[in-house]
Order: sequence, then structure tokens, then C-alpha cells
Amino acid sequence: VTVAGEETYHRAFQALDSEVGDMLAPLTAIRDSLAVNARDQFATEGAAGGSPWAQLNAAYETWKRQHYPQANQILVRTGALEHLLTDPRQATIELTPQRLEWGVPDGIRNAEGGDISVYGAAHQSGSDRLPQRKIINLTDAELRGWDRIIVRWIAELRRTVGLAA
Repeated sequence: VTVAGEETYHRAFQALDSEVGDMLAPLTAIRDSLAVNARDQFATEGAAGGSPWAQLNAAYETWKRQHYPQANQILVRTGALEHLLTDPRQATIELTPQRLEWGVPDGIRNAEGGDISVYGAAHQSGSDRLPQRKIINLTDAELRGWDRIIVRWIAELRRTVGLAA
């Protein structure tokens, strides 16, 4: 049985299959949205994501004021963590056509010599000694935005290989 246009679709699907392996464009857009989310979270001390960060305990707040008088925000002592996570290029650990790994690269030290990635991860997940303060707290609207990024990317791929949008 021969179906009109079958060969065209076969070639188009082969082309689509090869293009799908390169997700660099949507992953880059998602990476950039993560940096915006982090910027919003730092600017609002977590309120942008719907969960304002817990206040500092009194003893630590006093110590922080004495040692870092310029640091008047939660999660900001020297600004290194905030600076890294709000710059999409610096917070990109790996960006390939198939993979995005985003966060603070291991081994970056703060002024005291502590690993910033450990500090950020501890706050993101919380612990027995530390309340959770999500630096990345994606809203439903942001997740829908990611869905739109992927849908637009797929539609563009379909047009590129000659499939109807």
C-alpha cells in the first residue's frame, strides 16, 4: 500500500528525530528563567516564590550585623551566592544540547573559605539546624512558562522539517 506523501513524512520525521537531540535553545531559555527566579527570590527574601524565608535567629543576626554591617538581607553576607545564582552564565554548571545542570559549581569559596555550593544547598533543602530557605522556588506560572518554551521549540522544529504546525 502506498500513501500519498508517506515518503515526505518519513524524511520529515527522520529530520525531526535528529533535531530533537539538540535542545540547546529551550534549555538556554530555561537556564535564564532560573536566574530570574533566583533574582526575584533574593530581592523578596523568598516571597516571590510564595514562601518567605524564615527570619534569622537572634544570635546569628547579631553576629552578622557585627561582622557584615552592609549585609542587611537574609542569605546575603558577602553577596557571592546571590551574584552567582542571578547570573545565568556563572550558575551554569553544564549546558549541552541534551543537558542543563544549574546551580553553584562545587569549590567556589566565600570570604571565610566555605564552599558556597554547600551553603546554598543547605538553605535550599533545610536541615535540623537550618530552616529551609528556597533560593529557587518555581511558581506554577514559571513552570507553565517552561511548558510554553518547550511547545514553541517543538512547533519551530516541526516547521523546520516541513511538518504542519
